[in-house]
Amino acid sequence: MGRDAQTDVKVGAERSTKPNGEPATEDEARSTTQLPIAPSVETETHGPASKDVDSETSPAKLAALELEIQDKILQSYDLDGKDITPEHIAVLKVFARGISAATPEAAKEAAHQLNDLCPPLNRTGEANNWMYMVWLVMLDIVADMGSKDTVQEGCVRILEELVQCAKGMMNVWGSDLRVWRDLPVFPIAFHEYWESDPTSKLGAEKLDPADVQSWKNISCFAARLMRSGLASDYDQAIIALRTALEEDVNTLPGFADCRTQVACLWIKHADKFLLRWALENPGRAEVAGASPSYLEAGPLYRGPATMCLQRWGFWIERLEMLGKEASVLEEDTREMALQAARTIRNVEKRDKEHRFDARMDPASDSPTEVDPDVAPNSVEKPTTEPATEPTPDIATDDATDLAQVMAEIVMEPNADVKSQQASQSTPESTSQASAKSPSAAEKPLPPSPRPLPGFRYSSILPRLLVPIERSIASDLRTSFGDGTPPATEAPAVVTKDSTAALSDASDDDTASFHTAPLHPRGDDLLDPKLTTFYEIKKFRNRDFSKQQRRIIDALDLTLRPGGREAASEVAAEIDRLCPPKEEEDGVEDWLWMLWETVIDIVRFGSFAVGDLMHKVVWHLQKRATRCVKIEGVEERLWTDLPMFSYCMEAYFNDPTTGDTESSCEDKNVWVQLNWFAAKCLQGGFGGPYHHAIHAMRSALEEEMSPDSFTIQCRLFVACSWMMLTGKIILRRARENARRAEHPKEDSMDFEEPGPLYHGPPMLCPQRWDFWVQRLKHLGEELPEHIGSRACSTRRQMEWAEQDTDYCFTDWD
Repeated sequence: MGRDAQTDVKVGAERSTKPNGEPATEDEARSTTQLPIAPSVETETHGPASKDVDSETSPAKLAALELEIQDKILQSYDLDGKDITPEHIAVLKVFARGISAATPEAAKEAAHQLNDLCPPLNRTGEANNWMYMVWLVMLDIVADMGSKDTVQEGCVRILEELVQCAKGMMNVWGSDLRVWRDLPVFPIAFHEYWESDPTSKLGAEKLDPADVQSWKNISCFAARLMRSGLASDYDQAIIALRTALEEDVNTLPGFADCRTQVACLWIKHADKFLLRWALENPGRAEVAGASPSYLEAGPLYRGPATMCLQRWGFWIERLEMLGKEASVLEEDTREMALQAARTIRNVEKRDKEHRFDARMDPASDSPTEVDPDVAPNSVEKPTTEPATEPTPDIATDDATDLAQVMAEIVMEPNADVKSQQASQSTPESTSQASAKSPSAAEKPLPPSPRPLPGFRYSSILPRLLVPIERSIASDLRTSFGDGTPPATEAPAVVTKDSTAALSDASDDDTASFHTAPLHPRGDDLLDPKLTTFYEIKKFRNRDFSKQQRRIIDALDLTLRPGGREAASEVAAEIDRLCPPKEEEDGVEDWLWMLWETVIDIVRFGSFAVGDLMHKVVWHLQKRATRCVKIEGVEERLWTDLPMFSYCMEAYFNDPTTGDTESSCEDKNVWVQLNWFAAKCLQGGFGGPYHHAIHAMRSALEEEMSPDSFTIQCRLFVACSWMMLTGKIILRRARENARRAEHPKEDSMDFEEPGPLYHGPPMLCPQRWDFWVQRLKHLGEELPEHIGSRACSTRRQMEWAEQDTDYCFTDWD
């Protein structure tokens, strides 16, 4: 998920300062990037479980929950192709037992077991990778099972017990951290999940309910950590609230509901913490973009771009509006919005009552209430009876005194703790830790630890360690660009008419399929209500050969419920359809037809369809059956994905270049194809990095086109490559930095520069830096709906730089 641009530009400053802009002390500058650990005095337990949790804690249900956690996580690892080691299983069992028992004793036992399992801290690489694996197992449990309060609270309790264990100091990329007090590597593991906001994915048009639930689970868990004082992700809290409340409502189905519900979860579980943060800035006006306390505002909010009372008041108003008006929000979401607004008002009122009571004579008038909807230097007139809602009557005489009291509140977060605890009736409102301002941001850390020797992180699932099977250069060149593509033209341009033919001639080699009535399906296996690949807009009214129908029938299985999980079975069916060894003369043509079908489905389908096809090809590439001869060269079926690179090359015809004006539909097809190719490179079974450079050159090394849609198309394609494959591209660039000479024009490494770039004509660090600066410029120059994409891509490239900086560094 993209974070706000201005904040990330100053990421170095943020890591060495507090959210209010004050310099962090050496002790405060700890180990995390986005999740600073609160001081130990702020950590609190959650007290008795809520009624919702109690209903889930009968012995039979707890035993069933322990087995359910283990089975579900192991099953998901198996489906994702993850190597499950004994260490994974041991850690998973510890968490499952500690969570399911739902008692302080069980959490303490789980913490001690994890402490015992931890490798010796002087074995730096092993300890870092083990700890990284532990956090990922826990976060996988939260993501998959976190809709249960028992699971979320169980994980928090285990962490609370862990930070009490003192194992020693561990070196994490040059910083000495306390194990377990500083929760080393935990923020880095958490970073993997902050990229999974389903409403912020490039090109997302439809939400997968499983992805939505996982995102809500992770966001809720982060808010609980903020409440507990274990960790605090300021950026993500603000992003969630800004996206939901400070921007126009997204009208795509389910998007607004997802964003609003996530914002409400942050408020529900971290309300007091957020209020304390706002109280740090009672009189703050505008904040400069260079300030570390700058937090970008959404278009609907016109106040200071920081966490302040004015912003807090705007959220109340916006939540009440979303909850009451008839909008695209579902009824349950509107109710959540109203409940969140009530929560904010109640915590605000309770906080002021307890803080003022601790400083005033009991016989004096009741304290002045602050109206969050007005400027922070304005206050309400005192009333004889406390009002449930702030009144519009404003007084300014006591503004200075009130600001001083607010400052004292921040300086004395533990005042009248007993009174505060006695007044709170729910676990969500018992956060003593959130009464303190957020602790300092931390020293920079790369996004992921270096893997053990002989292993690398999977490109498809970056948090998973897999054996190294090929070099970096092989990763880049495998399948795509290794040979000269056949002299085949790109498919003929298709008209906008959904029933138009690609070609009327049955012998036209440039057409993917031919005109004729839609071929009736011989089987009746699929639900007639289920959209099939035959119903893709460009496939209608086509006649398919018998072999084509069998291929499409097999690929169609991915559209069934649970289609992603069926990808391996689809790959097996494709393998079965491949001509046997006795008919090897026909294998080459059959493979061309297969890849042509897959690519056409990708080009004319949706991003979700492209993802399904990528999954099928990934499973195909993992199957090793036999060797086949392609143009006299022996290749492995399916490891080398024979003919795949040739077929892909035949389709790479950029519609935004040349003199002929292309249609919007042509550009949409171009976007889909590049996104799929980038997924292939990310997955480690395709590497057309010269196509990535072409995309970056068109978008960043040339003057902007006068056509707005062309600008968006080029930028979207370039951003897709960098968001998905930035690390791979950067590694290749750094490999080329060692070259003494520039490549010649006939070299495979020669990459023609655009008119705005004057560096070496190849992929190199100088060219990478030019792209970063150009994206920054475009982010500021282009309209927000386009420029925001450039900003998010630039941030992704900066993260890639940090990650690869670390990967090129050896362990001590």
